[in-house]
Amino acid sequence: MMEKLVSVIVPIYNTEKYLERCIGSICSQTYQSLEIILIDDGSTDASLQICRDWAVKDSRIKLFSQKNAGASAARNYGLDCTIGNYVVFVDSDDYIDTDMIEEFYKAMESSQASVVISDVSHDRKVYHEDAIIDSYRALKIILSGIWWGGPAKMFNKDVVGTLRFPNKTIAEDYVFMVQLMDKCKNVYYLSRNFYHVEQRCNSLSHLRLSDRKFDELYNVKYVSDYIASRHPELKHLADHNLAGTLLKLLGLVYKAKREKEYATRVEEMVQIVRMNYGSFLRNPYLLFKQKVLLTLCLTKCTAKVIF
Repeated sequence: MMEKLVSVIVPIYNTEKYLERCIGSICSQTYQSLEIILIDDGSTDASLQICRDWAVKDSRIKLFSQKNAGASAARNYGLDCTIGNYVVFVDSDDYIDTDMIEEFYKAMESSQASVVISDVSHDRKVYHEDAIIDSYRALKIILSGIWWGGPAKMFNKDVVGTLRFPNKTIAEDYVFMVQLMDKCKNVYYLSRNFYHVEQRCNSLSHLRLSDRKFDELYNVKYVSDYIASRHPELKHLADHNLAGTLLKLLGLVYKAKREKEYATRVEEMVQIVRMNYGSFLRNPYLLFKQKVLLTLCLTKCTAKVIF
């Protein structure tokens, strides 16, 4: 039987230091039926040239370039270009084991799952052996803070359909994965770690306080509202992430002593706390300390002291 085509989408922005390793790990996969879609997102270093060199060496590579628009836009571009049956995302500073796609493909074909998931190095393990789980259980796991990322997964392209990543580029994977679970039947979990993350201090999740940092708030708030409308019984899980994000961002603002600069953002966050205050206090997943901090956040002068 002819093997199905797997599309590997790699968004790339200024990762020349890691890119050879990343692309090399994809091109050397034991599963050969691949289309490798490299999306250069307006890199200003040697990344684009590295991609061009690899495209000459491997005919499976399709190289696209766009003006810098962020990883979400690059992934969405890739999804619009794919012709594969299955889709895999790899970040350009990471790398994968040579048998990852083969093992994912076998799991997908044998189980007819909508998504195959494995761990990455910083994830907490949910299961210690392979398992098939229903999408509702997977949704609860995602809402508990695990499996947020787009990488280390294989998606059935038909199930993804027209679903795309939001433009705001921190916690955008969280939005995508939560919405995808509503379209899935089941998930195949592989207990082995095939995907290796390069933790960079200048990655988006490690950015210092800036307007872009608040993308996380909007994405996490979107999920909270989405879950409230679709799965209200799980709202306490989504609200746990919302409360944690609010406290983190408020803490960054006050520790940097930039509350005047971000006065509008602070007021917006305080308003979210106020609107959800009752449910935050009743939330069994929030620590007592978090509930105290949320209470004190309603008094801005006190908030300056506690952060």
